[in-house]
Amino acid sequence: ESPRPYQVDMIFQIAYRKQSSYLIRKCGEGKLLVLLAVAIIMRQIIVCMVPLIGLGSDQVNKSKRLDIGLEAYHVDEFRDENFEELSKRLNLYDGNRSEAIVLFISPQQLREGTRSYSLLHRLASRGFISAFFVDEAHACVEHCNSFRPEFCHGAHAITRLVSVATTARPEIKTPIVAMSATFTIPEQQSFNELMGRLPDVVSWGSMDKRNVGIFTRIAGDPVNELLNHWQAHAEKDPNGQSLIYSNSAKACDDSLLSRLEKKKSKLKKELCKDAKGNEREFISLTGECGIMLKTFLMAAFCGEDESEMDEHDFDLPSIVYAVSFFFVLNFFCSRTAENCSRTKIKRPTNIEGAH
Repeated sequence: ESPRPYQVDMIFQIAYRKQSSYLIRKCGEGKLLVLLAVAIIMRQIIVCMVPLIGLGSDQVNKSKRLDIGLEAYHVDEFRDENFEELSKRLNLYDGNRSEAIVLFISPQQLREGTRSYSLLHRLASRGFISAFFVDEAHACVEHCNSFRPEFCHGAHAITRLVSVATTARPEIKTPIVAMSATFTIPEQQSFNELMGRLPDVVSWGSMDKRNVGIFTRIAGDPVNELLNHWQAHAEKDPNGQSLIYSNSAKACDDSLLSRLEKKKSKLKKELCKDAKGNEREFISLTGECGIMLKTFLMAAFCGEDESEMDEHDFDLPSIVYAVSFFFVLNFFCSRTAENCSRTKIKRPTNIEGAH
């Protein structure tokens, strides 16, 4: 598939003109591709600050392409002896431009005084860091003065490292690129103050959204509120499909599943079975199996075309409720069984990871 025009333009602005930029584009429009293309072209080290540890791990999985000389690491995953191994790898980098390395790092690990900062400082002083990216940049200014002051520490660390890199290579600019899908003008102004600079280029795409509604509820017991809402929805739309996201794999496997089963027991008997008479199931999608199946479940909920994994049919409408831990916010969504059944998903032969 051909790159989008804005991607081509921003790759040129960052990789060749070394312009600090704001990349404001909707989710799914390929902001990460810009980062990876810049890394491949510059053939040095790119540092990207990410607000969530899970996001950093996910980005590494999408970024690593050893076949074209692109390495990617999530610094937060390297602790103790593993961190020493990462340090050895990066200290071996000699700037010969045969390799491109992308380092995803949280603001906690990026702050001054950490081993990670010291490692990045050494790399910057040798002129090996060519650009800094800030993913989900709106989070920096939304939370830096409240419950996550580490965003301020991370931002200040980036500005110091840019100064170090500039001292090492005064003839070459080290751009800072902020990426976000929801970067409002007030947030941009706050980010300018936080970083002590203005962007050279702003790529601001259409913010039109799909027909998606997000409902926020305030409750003393969020899980109980969620389950009550689910029960009411299940009674109103017995053929509906639901995904419930949580940031706790343990809760998915233990308390949340048992409480959902109790709620199901309060439904009428005919609502506990699908159109084929099969008992409706709750499934906890955690671990490696959850990562593998999440994409296919979401594709089914979006009504996408047929996908295949292996030779065994996976009868999605018989699975009504799935529990996963991939997002920090719990949220509830549903689609009719008719829409969900458009996608025929094939199941792997070994799915012991799904309960």
